[in-house]
Amino acid sequence: GAAPLVVGATLSRDGYSAQLKGEPDLGRMLALVRSLGGRAPQLAAKGPSTVDVAIAGQWSGFAAPESSGTMQVRNVDVSVRGINAPVHFSNAQIVLSPDEVKITGISASFAGSRTRWQGTTSYPRPCTAGELCPIHVDLHADELSCDDLNRLFNPNVSRKWYQFGAEATSAFSGLAVEGRITATQMAIKSVMARDVTAKVSLESGKLRLSDFRADVFGGSMAGDWQANFASDPPTYSGTGHLDRAVMTQIAQVIEPAHATGTLSATYKVSLTGWSQSDLLASAAGTLEFTWAGGTLRNAALDSSGSALQIYVLTAQGEWRKGRLELTAGRMETPDGIYQITGTAGRQLNLKLRSNNARAYLFSGTLDQPRIVGVSASETQASLKP
Repeated sequence: GAAPLVVGATLSRDGYSAQLKGEPDLGRMLALVRSLGGRAPQLAAKGPSTVDVAIAGQWSGFAAPESSGTMQVRNVDVSVRGINAPVHFSNAQIVLSPDEVKITGISASFAGSRTRWQGTTSYPRPCTAGELCPIHVDLHADELSCDDLNRLFNPNVSRKWYQFGAEATSAFSGLAVEGRITATQMAIKSVMARDVTAKVSLESGKLRLSDFRADVFGGSMAGDWQANFASDPPTYSGTGHLDRAVMTQIAQVIEPAHATGTLSATYKVSLTGWSQSDLLASAAGTLEFTWAGGTLRNAALDSSGSALQIYVLTAQGEWRKGRLELTAGRMETPDGIYQITGTAGRQLNLKLRSNNARAYLFSGTLDQPRIVGVSASETQASLKP
C-alpha cells in the first residue's frame, strides 16, 4: 500500500492479540488476515485502505479468533463470484465487532454501469457452518436499468462460446439478503418508473420484492414480485395494482396511438426465461382494468369521423402467448353501451356488440385501427384521417 502496515502482537499463556494499523492494499491485507486464521471474506479486491483492526483469541480449544476495529476504503475494485463486472467502491467505512460487520457511507458502482449505489449494509458474525446468515441492506440507486441488471447478474451473459455445457454460476445462489432498496428512477426497457421503493428478501436464489411501489405512466403502482433464480430457466411471478395511469403515456410506449383518459388495472402474471423474447412468449396471468374519460382519436363508430369517446370501459381477461383474451368487457359511449369480446395484443381482434344489435369488428392496431360494421342495417364505420 501507500504506507506500511504495522503489526503488533502479544502472546500469553492463555491467548494472543494482534493490532493491524496502516494503509495496506485491501486484497493483500485480507489475505494476511486469512493466513493468521481470521475470518476475512474470499474476495478478489484491489485498492487502498486505512485500517485499525485488533485480532484476539484464546489457545484453549483452538477457538476462532475475534476481530474488531475500523476500515476505510476509497477507490477499491472488488470482484464477486457470479457478478459479471467488478464493483468499484469510491468510498465505504467498515466497522468490525465480534457480533457484526457494518458497512456505512457506501458509494459504489459496477464497471460499465452509470448507476451509483449509496447506503449501508450489515451482517452478523460468526455464522454457524452451513448457515445462510442474512445480509441486511438499505441501499439507494440514482438510476436503475433492468438491462444493466441483466448484464450484471445473468450468468449466461458472461459465458463464452467455448464454455458450452459448463455450469453458469449465479450471484444469488448461496446468498441471503433482507432489507430495503429505493431508486430515484428505474428503466424497464422503454418504461420509466420513478420514486421506486421495495422490501427485498433473497435466500438460496429465491428473490422477493414486497411492498413494491413506484410512480409510472403518470399514475402509481403497488405490488409484490417473486423470482426463482435457482431454477433453470428462472421463473417470475407478480401481483399488483396500477392506479390512474395516463393513457397518452401508456400509448407512447406501446405505439404512437392517439388515446386519452386514465387507466386503472389489477394484474397477476407469471413468466419464465432469461431473454425478453422468452419472457414475452411465456407470459400468463389475468388482468382487470378500467379505462375512464378517454378517447381514441383516430377511430370512430360512424361515418362522421369524430373520435371514439369512451365514458368508461371495464374488462377482464387472461394473458396467453403474448395476447390478452377478453372474457368480459363493457364500454359506455355517447352512442350506447357495447359488450366487448376477442383478443388484444400487437394486433387487435375485437367484437363490439350493443343491445340494439349494432355490432362492429375492431382490428388492426391502436395506432391504425380498422373498424367495420357487421350489421347490414348499419353504415360501415369509418376511420378519422
